[in-house]
Amino acid sequence: MNFILSVLNIFIIRAIGSMVVSFRIIYSLQGRKLLSSCFGFFEASLFALIIVETMQKLGNPIVLCAYGLGFGAGSMFAVILEQKIGLGNLSATVILQGMDNDDLIDDIRDCGLGVTVLCGEGRNGPRDVLIVSLHRKDAIKFRQMILNRRKDAFVSIYPVNASNGYIKRLRSKGN
Repeated sequence: MNFILSVLNIFIIRAIGSMVVSFRIIYSLQGRKLLSSCFGFFEASLFALIIVETMQKLGNPIVLCAYGLGFGAGSMFAVILEQKIGLGNLSATVILQGMDNDDLIDDIRDCGLGVTVLCGEGRNGPRDVLIVSLHRKDAIKFRQMILNRRKDAFVSIYPVNASNGYIKRLRSKGN
């Protein structure tokens, strides 16, 4: 029974440690020094704890499996949790066929998002190119809104570190 609890302990500590590493990296990339350093403190503490716990039983393959499974599970849970939280900002580039897209542009603005419209040129003529800033949490809703209205739209979404201006939360039209 003691061995099972020890293996479970190794799995849990490693899973939590893996999640902490993921969030430290996310916050570091966003330039959030204080949060990143706090996660770094917990990362180092958990690492020391897991090393002490694992080194005592290193020869046992079950312990090694628990350590590896904990790392994998922690990484998976970190991705799931981060997707739910939606940390950070994004920029979306939307390329639309033709130049008669005012209704979609107005709908995006009605949702509280800023849109910069550029005139582009493609193989088959002129195109509207939209640049939209939004919260990461709103990416799926935004992409669906575009593709529901314009199935042939090209949508590219990528992370940004906003340094000025402001971004509103995407809201449903009519709210």
